[in-house]
Amino acid sequence: MTQKLDYLRESPSQTAGPYVHIGCTPNFTGLDMYGGDLGTSLKTGPVQGTEITIKGTVFDGADTPLRDAMIEIWQPDAAGLFASANETRGTADPNFTGWGRSAGDLETGEFTFETVKPGAVPYPDGRIQAPHITAWIVARGINIGLHTRIYFDDEPEANAADPILSRLEHQNRIPTLLAKTQSDGSYRFDIHLQGPGETVFFEGTAREAAKAYPKNANVAATLALAGVGFEKTRVRLIADPSASKNTHSYSVVSDVVSYSVELMSVASPKNPKTSLTTVYSLAREVLNKVSNVAI
Repeated sequence: MTQKLDYLRESPSQTAGPYVHIGCTPNFTGLDMYGGDLGTSLKTGPVQGTEITIKGTVFDGADTPLRDAMIEIWQPDAAGLFASANETRGTADPNFTGWGRSAGDLETGEFTFETVKPGAVPYPDGRIQAPHITAWIVARGINIGLHTRIYFDDEPEANAADPILSRLEHQNRIPTLLAKTQSDGSYRFDIHLQGPGETVFFEGTAREAAKAYPKNANVAATLALAGVGFEKTRVRLIADPSASKNTHSYSVVSDVVSYSVELMSVASPKNPKTSLTTVYSLAREVLNKVSNVAI
């Protein structure tokens, strides 16, 4: 009996560059078509709420601006309502799309969004989240887009009560998720892929990591199965286009012993998302199964 799938199969992932701008923002690259690029403006007319400007730059691990990065954002309107058919709490602002796309400037790497200050939205359990914008980042070397959030530094009380921010294990990293108010009234949100000011892209349980990034959390899932389980195993995912190796760092803390291990593996030339050692590990396991003595 053939099993009927009620969801679409995942299509093969594709490296973002160097043609991501031609495909997603052709007018930005000088190709005049479609009457403009999708997502250039989030506003189709007079909007409700406070209009704001967000600018920023994506930096790699060497603190070098990525001039080929592309950012997409998704947010509610000023009342906290989404422009979606699934929105049941009310009617969203008809002149606000809630979705935008911006390519980094080819000289400076800076991206810009003209939008509105988002309203607060409820968490699944009913708690109110601080005003925020969801961001998606893609660039050279980032095969699967990175997800993060943009909060605002002028919402301290709401940020302190936010159910997502409160779950971050290292609270000192919350500032990497805050858009900073500038003297001209705009906001600045720089994204650091690696380093001391590294932006939080994902930090949560191994179960959440496996659901959100199934192609990147296999090691975390393995450690969870071998250790304290999916809920107690904490995971942080980092992406850096300048990294030359796949790095896995894990720490174990208990009442009797604590230790840390870091593995830096050469990426597979045919599939950079996995380590070359994976092939040899599989080969060794096969040999162990057919040999009289396991090595």
